[in-house]
Amino acid sequence: MPFSVVVPVAIFLAMGVVVLLALWRIVVVGGEARRSSQSLWLASDVAHRAEGCIGDLAATVDALRHRRVQPGEAAAPIEYASATLAGFVAEARGVTGHAAGPLVEGLIEELERACRSLELIEYGRGLMESEPGVSGEGETSIKRGYLNLIHARDAIRQRGAEIRASSASGSALRAAGRR
Repeated sequence: MPFSVVVPVAIFLAMGVVVLLALWRIVVVGGEARRSSQSLWLASDVAHRAEGCIGDLAATVDALRHRRVQPGEAAAPIEYASATLAGFVAEARGVTGHAAGPLVEGLIEELERACRSLELIEYGRGLMESEPGVSGEGETSIKRGYLNLIHARDAIRQRGAEIRASSASGSALRAAGRR
């Protein structure tokens, strides 16, 4: 082959390789960004649903605290909320992504805190049910568990807002990078 043909073909092949490497890198980075964004969205969704679940249960526990609801009547909602929150913890642990790491870990800690507060509430409810008319440790456990539950709900709300803010700022940075 003449030299005048080899040089342009070599330049064309070199440019093709550079373009293919650039496209491959764009696909890899885009996939990572999409997975990270999806992870943050899932964590935000878990926080929102957990906050709603806790809010619904808080009314029942408050009624139990003030003896507007009998301890036996509160057993099913507490058990259901415990199972639901345990599911949220498992779902949050399934969220992966480098950017989501510390934010999701904070959310998991608060969800576990809510689960522990429900255990304390259930303990107090059991005491109140086994010893009707006797106030003391059962009521104290319910009050402490209720306060812990409310604080966990507020912290979950805050973690969810932080996750949404992180997701929104990441989306804005990615959108700015495309222009």
